[in-house]
Amino acid sequence: MQLEIEPRQFGNTGLMVSALGYGSGHVGSDELTEKQAESLLNALVDAGITFIDTARSYGLSEERIGRYLCEKRREEIVLSTKVGYGVEGVPD
Repeated sequence: MQLEIEPRQFGNTGLMVSALGYGSGHVGSDELTEKQAESLLNALVDAGITFIDTARSYGLSEERIGRYLCEKRREEIVLSTKVGYGVEGVPD
């Protein structure tokens, strides 16, 4: 199912993303099988979602996105992740 999601400018980056994004905490859960994670991620892109947010603290999320989207569909998505882990004197 392709959603009619209006593309939007992503700040002043020049990137265009879907107005609706996906926070990928759920896809990093140990409760999802690899097959379920692959199906979910591909279904999101198939539906027109092009902005995906992730973080190291989202379990297997970054690894699964890399495996199931970035190797095959990288040009279709804008991937955002958080940084700042392991900075001395600063909580993660």
